[in-house]
Amino acid sequence: MACPLCGMNSLPLFAGRERVAEELAMRERFFAERIDGHVDPAEMKDRTDVVHGVAAAIRSCPRCGILVRDDDGADFGGDPYAPYVMERILHAHIHAYRRKAHLYKSLLPGGARVVEIGSYVGAFLHVASEWGWDAIGVDVGEDTAHFAAAHGYPTRHASLQEAAFDSASFDAVFIWNTFEQLDAPRSVLREIRRVLRGDGLVVIRVPNALFYTRTSSSIVLGHTNLLAFPHRFGYTIDALDRLLREEGFEAVAHHGDMHIPPSHARLTATARREEDEVRAAIATRTDPNDWPWIECVYRATSAPR
Repeated sequence: MACPLCGMNSLPLFAGRERVAEELAMRERFFAERIDGHVDPAEMKDRTDVVHGVAAAIRSCPRCGILVRDDDGADFGGDPYAPYVMERILHAHIHAYRRKAHLYKSLLPGGARVVEIGSYVGAFLHVASEWGWDAIGVDVGEDTAHFAAAHGYPTRHASLQEAAFDSASFDAVFIWNTFEQLDAPRSVLREIRRVLRGDGLVVIRVPNALFYTRTSSSIVLGHTNLLAFPHRFGYTIDALDRLLREEGFEAVAHHGDMHIPPSHARLTATARREEDEVRAAIATRTDPNDWPWIECVYRATSAPR
C-alpha cells in the first residue's frame, strides 16, 4: 500500500489486524448495547454494516501522517441499501446539511452550478437547490444513484471521470464523506480542476486521522464513527492542504465537525445523552485539528504547482 500524497511504499504499521478486529467487535457491541429495541439488519447500514468492515491492518505514512488501510477492494458500486433505510438517511442528512448554511451558502451566488461527487441519497442536492444553486450529483453506487434520481435529484450513476462533463462547467465541487474512499485522489482532483471555472471552489469533508490516532476512548470513537476506522484513507488538514496545493488549489477555510449519523439506528435515551455529552465536549474545541471530521474549502489557482 502506498501513501496517496507522497507515494511512499512499505508504510509502517499503525494498527495490526488483531487490533482492528478488536475494534470491529467493539463497534458491534457499541451499537448493540445502545439501540432501542429490535432492528432489521438492513437498518445497520453505515453503522456496523460498512464496506471497509474487515480486519485489515492500518498503516501510517511517517512523512505525511496519512492513514492507509490494507484492504483496497471495496465495491461501493454494488453496496446494497434498502429503500426504506435510504428514506430515513435522506431526511436525517437534509437536516444536517441545512445546518451548514452559515458556512457555505454565502460562498456562491444564486444560480451557481455545482456538482457533488458521491451524492449518496441526494440530501445535499436537495439543500443546494434550496440555496438557489443548480446542482447535479455523480455516484458509483447503483442503489443510491437510482434512489436519488427517482426522488427528482439530478444524478448520474457514474464516477466524475465517466460523467465526462464539459470543461469549465461548474462553479464548485463538493465531496462529502467520499474523498477518503478514492483510490486515486490525484486523478480525481485533476478532473475537478478541468471541470471547474476560473477560481472555482472545492469543499472536501473527511474523517480526521489525527483525531483517530490521538483518541483512546471507545465511546468517543463509537459516537464519531471512527471505531476500526472504516475508511480507505485517513487525512489530516496539513496533508489535504499539501495534496490540493500540488494539484492547483489554495486553502480558503478549515472547519471541524462531528459525524453525520444516519437516523435509522434508534439510540436509547441513555445513549442519546451519552452522544450529546461527547458532542458538547468536542464543540468547545477551537482548532479543527481537534475535531473527528474536517471540512476544508479550497479555491482553484491558475495552475497546479
